[in-house]
Amino acid sequence: MQNNAPFNSKKFFTGLFIVLALLLVLSRLLDQWLIPVLKAGLAAAVPFLIGIVLAYLLRFAVNPLERLLLKLFKPKRKTRFIRIAAVTIAIILFLGVLTALLWGLIPNLYRNLADLAGRMPQYLESITQWADGVIAQSGLQFSQNAAQMINTLAQKLGEHFASHAEEYAQMASRTIFGLFGALFDFFLGMLVAFYLLLTPQRYKRLAGRMLTAIINEPKKRDGIKRFLRETDVVLGKYITGRLIETAILGVLCFIGLSIFGVDYSLIMAVTVALTNLIPYFGPWLGAVPVVLLAFLNNPASALWLAIFLLVLQIIDNYIVSPKILGDMLEVSALWILVGVIVGGGMFGLWGMLLGAPAMSILSGLWNRFFKWRAGEQAKKEQDGPAL
Repeated sequence: MQNNAPFNSKKFFTGLFIVLALLLVLSRLLDQWLIPVLKAGLAAAVPFLIGIVLAYLLRFAVNPLERLLLKLFKPKRKTRFIRIAAVTIAIILFLGVLTALLWGLIPNLYRNLADLAGRMPQYLESITQWADGVIAQSGLQFSQNAAQMINTLAQKLGEHFASHAEEYAQMASRTIFGLFGALFDFFLGMLVAFYLLLTPQRYKRLAGRMLTAIINEPKKRDGIKRFLRETDVVLGKYITGRLIETAILGVLCFIGLSIFGVDYSLIMAVTVALTNLIPYFGPWLGAVPVVLLAFLNNPASALWLAIFLLVLQIIDNYIVSPKILGDMLEVSALWILVGVIVGGGMFGLWGMLLGAPAMSILSGLWNRFFKWRAGEQAKKEQDGPAL
């Protein structure tokens, strides 16, 4: 007899709640020793994670290069040498571009940060003078204590930045040069990426055998493979598209800031471009320090700079982004916003960056589940009631 028992949503969600509660309790109990072990394991796995990410990104360059080399040399059969050459050229080009960017950016960023920390007392003094002028011109009356508090606060902040300017500069220096401490992991990751790109089919077959060993039903395996292919397409287009969009926005912002004569235009352009990777919140996070710094130098020009950044954001949202990204995520703005907020709360910056594609993937899973349930229900109705 066929079992056509209806889906009991109450039991399902009750069981799901119990499982999640048990997992939460277990995580609290194991917090004392599990977290340090996981951190140590993650630190050891960093080169492999870097290698996987680099291989995933570089394959978009390796495959076209391999096809180009095959057309140029026209070998009788696809040789291993062609693949090795394509992978090597892609890695050399990547390292060359990365080296040029770091060589041009890091020294300038360091000088900008050190100079900004040293001039902070002057900026605070200009804020105080501007506030005094506004109060005098507007005829507002403040008590002597309130004015004294404002002046004291500005003085204390100025003294703090003046006395700690060198410390802040050293902190910025340690942060920047701390990146060089990760070079060993990075080059190990490059080695991992090289071997992953060299024989990708071997690792695909290995993953296929592992999937077959875990899941016996061919229909379920095909569904998982189809889902992974769709996820790969979404992530690949999203990541490469966002990187191209960020580069274009950074260049346009740097040109505009240079025209306006904003100090530290390089570091500000980098800030605007990188924060723009975060949907919805990112443009505001990047624009606030830029406008504030312009306001400290010249309050009148800050308004024009804010208008420029607004126009730049409109160009990015309605021209650059649609041309590069299109509507590939196929998910509503509300769910993207939820993904950014939840991802940021759980995983910090990386959660905010990947919240949008993650919600797109979850939305696809959710829609697939409903289609499956609708198909199962239609099949039951066609079969009729069980005898």
